[in-house]
Amino acid sequence: MPSTERAILDTHIHLWPSTAVSPTDHGWMSAGHTLARRHGISDYSNATTWSSPVVQPKAFIYLETDRYLPSPEPDIGESVPEALKTWAKAPLNELKFLRRIVEETPQSGDGFVLGGDGDGDGDGDDDDGPRMAGCVIWAPFHLSTALFNAYLEIAEQVAGPQLWAKVVGFRYLLQGKGSSAVQQLVRSEQWLANLLVLRHGRKGRGWSFDIGVDAHRDGVEVVGYVADMVERLRALENEKPTGRGVRFVLGGFLSLSLSLSITTTLN
Repeated sequence: MPSTERAILDTHIHLWPSTAVSPTDHGWMSAGHTLARRHGISDYSNATTWSSPVVQPKAFIYLETDRYLPSPEPDIGESVPEALKTWAKAPLNELKFLRRIVEETPQSGDGFVLGGDGDGDGDGDDDDGPRMAGCVIWAPFHLSTALFNAYLEIAEQVAGPQLWAKVVGFRYLLQGKGSSAVQQLVRSEQWLANLLVLRHGRKGRGWSFDIGVDAHRDGVEVVGYVADMVERLRALENEKPTGRGVRFVLGGFLSLSLSLSITTTLN
């Protein structure tokens, strides 16, 4: 009789090691913040087991955690790569953490383990690394396309081939920036040009883009700005029909509040 067991893929989880719980690792993680503690795969497994001991996710998609940046833009000196590495130290450290997961080389405080057979050689059935089916990482979509591409080259080097093969998309959070800032950014030529770069990732399969706006905090108008952005991008794609169209993933904060009136939403 065939098995009725179904594999569950958790498509949105956030992780970080105990070495990334300060405001200089995550700008939003103030001292005493309820999330300012390690969130590793082992912690995730414990939480999901406690909430649903019968049905467990077999794998997950990791989403970037909005790592700290010292300034909105890097101070570019004589060396672009070095300037980007210094400026994006925290996001690059995030990639190093993810690399340790997929390469199964845990450091103290990472919160994941090798095989459950106890010999540490990673050949057990309970390896944590293979559970990460893919990851959505950060990139500076707000910068010029030259700097954006330079960052992608650095990110690929830091990630290594195993992790880079698991990168399925990117996210750049717009929530909390205010409607006017969102409008200005998503209408800019460099933003659209950087989105077009995603068409050629993953050996032609393309990378996705997670839309991170908050209609509740920044107003329902941001939904219209995003819709306009997608329309403009599709027009640009049609002008140069090479590669597949950029795929968008809609975040939960994009949904409209049911308490809003129809008039408010339409206006």
